[in-house]
Amino acid sequence: MTSDDAVSDLIGLGPGLTPSGDDFLIGTLALLAAVGQTNTHAALGRAVVAGAGRTSPLSASLLREAAAGHVGENLHAMVAAVIAGDADGAIDAATRIGHTSGWDALAGAVVTVRNLYRG
Repeated sequence: MTSDDAVSDLIGLGPGLTPSGDDFLIGTLALLAAVGQTNTHAALGRAVVAGAGRTSPLSASLLREAAAGHVGENLHAMVAAVIAGDADGAIDAATRIGHTSGWDALAGAVVTVRNLYRG
């Protein structure tokens, strides 16, 4: 399985207008952009855009925007809190993003930051 296959398997995974897999990827993209991982962000963005047709139109639009480096204010705040190690701030921001989307995006951001900075 290639990394593009793994991304494709996440797109559209879960119920709702913005499935959990999509929100996870949006959190990942937001974190990568925030820490300046431009090459990784671009590669993931290409894979996300290529697979965006597998999800709802609303979620596809949000995925494309995140791939282009555009996310909402609450997601920016959540990612900034993750980077700063402020768990309470990250949770507070996540609760302001949809019903479950914030939690799924937070999972993507946390998994990504842990993988980037393993000691």
